[in-house]
Amino acid sequence: EFTGETKEIKVMGIFVQEDGTTVEEERTVTLYRIRATRPFGKWYNLNAVYKGELGGWLEKEENLSQSGTCWVGGEACVWGDAFVCESARVTGQAQVYGNAVISDYARVKGKAVVCDEAVVTGDTTVRGCAKVCGSARVECKANVDGCAVVSGKAKICGYGDVYDNAQVTDEALIFADAQVRGNGKVQGQAKVGDWAVVTGNGLVKDRADIRCFAHIMGNAIVEGDAKVTQFTFLGGNERVGGDVIY
Repeated sequence: EFTGETKEIKVMGIFVQEDGTTVEEERTVTLYRIRATRPFGKWYNLNAVYKGELGGWLEKEENLSQSGTCWVGGEACVWGDAFVCESARVTGQAQVYGNAVISDYARVKGKAVVCDEAVVTGDTTVRGCAKVCGSARVECKANVDGCAVVSGKAKICGYGDVYDNAQVTDEALIFADAQVRGNGKVQGQAKVGDWAVVTGNGLVKDRADIRCFAHIMGNAIVEGDAKVTQFTFLGGNERVGGDVIY
């Protein structure tokens, strides 16, 4: 339920006018503090919420499902048409807005931002100052941390980790315990999986495929249809392209 406590925030966005046209402008959104009306969650794994406990901030009731054990706590804010459901938690100073969906056992915490059409689901965590936006998906025990950005139609899944100042964009896929860290970037339709690592200022783009403990580091670039696998380490200013297979 709402407590009656409110606060206003300034948000920049694209809004639909009454005549159906859109305009990008700054608007004021009023948020309402919530309070739990029933106890739920498990005390022994530290996710219990008690009856009467104060929560975070919503723009409207539809931002938080009334079933399951989902919760918005701390100073976290959810607005627009964003939806938190099932057993998901949004806490700390996190922000969720646009049409974003946080579901299953997902956790969004710290100062993380999830927005636009992004989906965070499964037993995943988005934290720190990380941002997940566009139509990106984070699922299946993945982790996005630090100041990392996941955008476009990128997908992080299967214990994939993206952290530090890493960027994963476009239709890139990070999966199967792969890591993108440091200032690493993965773009285009590139894939990084099977314990591979992109770090330093490494760049993987186009349709490149990095697998099996390979490391792309330093200022190395892998592009085109190149495949790098089997414990291969590329660093310095190395550049691999075309349909080369390592």
